[in-house]
Amino acid sequence: MRFWSWIEATPVGQAVQGSLMLTAVLSAVHVAGMTLVAGAVLVSSLRLLGVLFPESPSADVTRAARTGLLAGLGLSLSTGLLLFSARATAAVENDFFRLKMLLLAGALLFHAAWYRRLLMGDGPPTFRTRLSGAVSLALWMGVVGSACAYILLE
Repeated sequence: MRFWSWIEATPVGQAVQGSLMLTAVLSAVHVAGMTLVAGAVLVSSLRLLGVLFPESPSADVTRAARTGLLAGLGLSLSTGLLLFSARATAAVENDFFRLKMLLLAGALLFHAAWYRRLLMGDGPPTFRTRLSGAVSLALWMGVVGSACAYILLE
């Protein structure tokens, strides 16, 4: 707990804690970033599932989605860290926040290790691509759902 208190006591943590306007702007940008991530994942996953543009190569369908995913992750991770700095102790004690972080780590690892290679394919959906699309969609929607629960039920 001492480490989390130290984070809250940093100038950044104090600045975010002390400004309702800064917290509101950071929160809005954080949500916008997650919206980009969710949209990109939805397009990519539905393509792998064979629901969206099944006749088009995955790489063509998901090219713009990759840009949105990276931009959204950049926005969400940077603003999330800033928001976290203001209430680290309370956040790490919250079950929904811990679930969000666990699902986020799982989604990022899955994307880096497996999923992005499948997005480069150009053939029709296979069992493997459909399964990957479903797993990715479940992980990322779990991140979004647990984030909503953290905000609404804390």
